[in-house]
Amino acid sequence: MAFTEKDFYAGHFSPKDYLDTYYTFSSAKEHENGFLIFYLKNLHQAFILDDIKGDTLIDIGSGPTIYQFLSACESFREIVATDYCEQNWEEMQRWLRKEPGAFDWSPVVKYVCELEGNREKWEEKEEKVRRAIKQVLKCDVTQPSPLGPVSLSPADCLLSSLCLEGACKDLPTFRSALKNISSLVKPGGHLVLCSILEETYYKVGQRPFSCLYLKRASVEEALKGAGFAIKWLKETKINLPLSVTDAKAVCVAVAQKCQNQKPSRFPRIVQMAFTDKDFYAAHFNPKEYLDTFYNFSSGKENKNPFFFFFLKNLHQTFTLDDIKGDTLIDIGSGPTIYQFLSACESFREIVATDYCDQNREEMQRWLRKEPGAFDWSPVVKYVCELEGNREKWEEKEEKVRRAIKQVLKCDVTQASPLGPVALPPADCLLSSLCLEAACKDLPTYHSALKNISSLVKPGGHLILGSVLKETYYKVGQQPFSCLYLEWASVKEALKEAGFAVKLFKETKIDLPLSELDAEAFGILVAQKRQS
Repeated sequence: MAFTEKDFYAGHFSPKDYLDTYYTFSSAKEHENGFLIFYLKNLHQAFILDDIKGDTLIDIGSGPTIYQFLSACESFREIVATDYCEQNWEEMQRWLRKEPGAFDWSPVVKYVCELEGNREKWEEKEEKVRRAIKQVLKCDVTQPSPLGPVSLSPADCLLSSLCLEGACKDLPTFRSALKNISSLVKPGGHLVLCSILEETYYKVGQRPFSCLYLKRASVEEALKGAGFAIKWLKETKINLPLSVTDAKAVCVAVAQKCQNQKPSRFPRIVQMAFTDKDFYAAHFNPKEYLDTFYNFSSGKENKNPFFFFFLKNLHQTFTLDDIKGDTLIDIGSGPTIYQFLSACESFREIVATDYCDQNREEMQRWLRKEPGAFDWSPVVKYVCELEGNREKWEEKEEKVRRAIKQVLKCDVTQASPLGPVALPPADCLLSSLCLEAACKDLPTYHSALKNISSLVKPGGHLILGSVLKETYYKVGQQPFSCLYLEWASVKEALKEAGFAVKLFKETKIDLPLSELDAEAFGILVAQKRQS
């Protein structure tokens, strides 16, 4: 349809009709609120679980809504709301001033409080949002200075939902708008961008408004062109009536504004000699491994950065994103059980596997509650805290013990990784820190992914946790080799193995060289293609 200019918005956009159409909320009707629930869960992920925080957040194109601030208010001291249309500012101000007739956001607020673990605190949450919003300003993203004459210090974070695709008539304007708003965030700061994909119109009341047709690749390319590095991007299909919109999907991207890159700790890749499976079987010490990497304090995230990152994202995947089924197979479990703490809520049966006898035996000690077994309780309490009730940690441990039905030998370098054991294809595979240690080179890595793909049914999921840019790690004083991987290598191998990547997230790590030389840790969710 013809592009609806900003003056048309100013003259014809009805905030009340907009709110009634898209934000009347019932958590019992997820199909009707699909895009909103998707945004709420991922804003919770970004601001609460991923811990994006700072002093100031600027929201670009707030419209008449406040849902986007419900998680952000926990992480930022000041929020600046902005929009082009005066009627949208005024509608938001009605809610801020608690005026009669203001839109009732309480069902949405209660839902977000439930994600955070306490639905009853919704009134406190509303007041926290009201205190956090310090200014409501006019904004025009098509201008080089989007806030006009108002000058603000660069923010720690930008947030924008469903704005740029409505304000921009074509892709060059969209790219330009992203560059314009990038001036409002400091280098190293974040942008959280919520977008509608494959939409050409939406209706407010009976009035249609144009929308720029975007695909995921267009968004990724524009973010890169505006000087942002994407940390993660998630997409979901939606199915709203054509009487309302023709949108096909929505996505959330978290990106970081690039700054001058520091030189790598390791300017040259020097791959140590490969430590093969027989070396692992003879020399890998599970107790030293656990003591080195899994001694846990919830107040010391800098000491366990990869571990916290993985726990939070497993919580996101299994609890919030609702990946579930009957059976999960964990590939290369090692002597650990942390990877099952969220998964046990979503799968009836878990099969643990590892190549080394000593790792399987160490896990069995914990399962049997033997004296001297590793104490996972601080980790279990942390995950229970993410789920909203730290006190249920003992119930959680028992749930994990009941869920693990088998502990099997596994060799990912073999065409039948479980050897003579035949299992029905699982609903989900999980693997962390295994393939990069078991594979001596990229061809072996590609082959290993194909081997394990035989264990999951078409349409099933793979959750893969990987260390990136690592050549070694140490257990006690014993070094073990690690295949040097970059994200592009992992993505290519997954595609070749028949998986479509749904989500990838990466975080930098800086652990002592006396322990390992890894630069980053990544987690991805992929789905096995149907054909």
